Amino acid sequence: MLVEAWVDGGGAVAFSSVLESGGPDFDDSARTAVERSAFRPARLDGREVASRVSLRIHFRLQ
Repeated sequence: MLVEAWVDGGGAVAFSSVLESGGPDFDDSARTAVERSAFRPARLDGREVASRVSLRIHFRLQ
């Protein structure tokens, strides 16, 4: 599945959306995991700026 995250200038996820679904239960879990993550913000001209990132999420069932 594929999740898109909007990362603010501080590295926190401001918003996320599912671009390629893995099913409702997996979608919710993937978005929760991404939204709880912290990222290194993008930089433009030496300043930290908001950006978008696409993340491929893989679940392994045991």
